Amino acid sequence: MTSEELIDRLLRAAAAKGAFATPESISWAMFGELSRTIHGAFTVPTTTLTPIMRRLLFGVGFVSGARHILAVGSYVGYASAFLAAGAAARGRLESVTALDPDTIANELARKNFSSLPQLAEVTIIDGNAPDDLDQVIKVPDLVFLDLDHPDSGKRLYVESLARLLATSSSDTVVAAHDPCVPRFAVDFDEFHSFIAEDHRLAGPWILPVDECGLTLARVISS
Repeated sequence: MTSEELIDRLLRAAAAKGAFATPESISWAMFGELSRTIHGAFTVPTTTLTPIMRRLLFGVGFVSGARHILAVGSYVGYASAFLAAGAAARGRLESVTALDPDTIANELARKNFSSLPQLAEVTIIDGNAPDDLDQVIKVPDLVFLDLDHPDSGKRLYVESLARLLATSSSDTVVAAHDPCVPRFAVDFDEFHSFIAEDHRLAGPWILPVDECGLTLARVISS
């Protein structure tokens, strides 16, 4: 089984359980084209993003049919570029907003995304989550959480998602990176419990495609 076939199978299964409102078959030909563009243009000092995770993020972007993507903890924009590439390949993407406290990384993210002007309008915010999420103008229908604070780890995932629920619309897809990392196990137990217990959310669905993994959830009422 190829990586693409595995991602197809995983996302079809997640869609059948309610992770996506209107699933579509993924255009992998466009993944190859956009992936080459990203790798040729982006500067990425360090990343944990594996080849299969890049495909999963592209697939999530595509199947979600996102118009407005929000990346919280975006670093230099590498992961969010694959989400955006997937959504753009579906032909619906309008905007990408990224929020990160690292101003140097944000400058690099602006430079990186400038090489992909055809994807969408891109806004990079210098700020911390959850406090600065009120600076996000576009209501996202795909949220990517990848906060990794040296002291608090992933604990701010819960508060960030709770803050976003106040403005999110129904069918917003939430993707959270690193549920399979042992040192974040306690943080993700809390995050997954929050999702399971909140009536506004469906999920969680954990996709252990590599040593980091990805958790999916969906807003079902706002």
